[in-house]
Amino acid sequence: MPLTKFNPTNNGFQFRNGFVNIMPQIPGLKKIETLGRCGGMSYSALDYFYLGVPVPKFNTDHFPKTGIPSDGTRLADYIYRRQVQSFMVPAAIKFVLWTILPDKPLGFLKGVRAWTLEDELPKLKKCINKGDPVVLGLIVATDLINFGKNHQVVAYGYEVNPTTQVCKVYLYDSNYPGEEITLTVDPAVPYVGETKGEKWRGFFVQDYSPKNPPFAEIALANSIKSV
Repeated sequence: MPLTKFNPTNNGFQFRNGFVNIMPQIPGLKKIETLGRCGGMSYSALDYFYLGVPVPKFNTDHFPKTGIPSDGTRLADYIYRRQVQSFMVPAAIKFVLWTILPDKPLGFLKGVRAWTLEDELPKLKKCINKGDPVVLGLIVATDLINFGKNHQVVAYGYEVNPTTQVCKVYLYDSNYPGEEITLTVDPAVPYVGETKGEKWRGFFVQDYSPKNPPFAEIALANSIKSV
């Protein structure tokens, strides 16, 4: 079972993704209110991971009013910036295209299902085999009005049943801090994957480049002292 060194307990935030924000407006549509900052939390978690330090050990008890860092604080604002940046990378256009394109082939287009199973799943496995956790964009919406229901997670491992070819992808999902979440990819079912009862039309590997997150200097100093 290929696994990276990413561990949701050490490298995932321990507070739930309870943020609400308005994303940059798509021309011709109303402003989109996302259900949280899943992309920002995924990118931020990887920022700490690639720096080699744990994420700040805040949990819901540290934020008695909302359970999450307040906007205007370093961590909340950084997660928001990373959320916006997660939609600015080249692969993010698939959030729009795959939302409006069908699951099945359309003319010369493969369709969301084939793109996922034939292109993105092998790409995911290749990254994990190299030891690199990746951000996955999960597609559930079928129109741009529901664009905000799509999701972003960190994939850090997988295993394949050699008999059924069912693939279980291990995820850090910011909606479920501290839980082991798996994305079950079963070629025999009409949808591409499922997590905790949520059925996904497709998924793709997002571009990612590390940034220097807040509190990094403190975490690095503490890690040096502990050596």
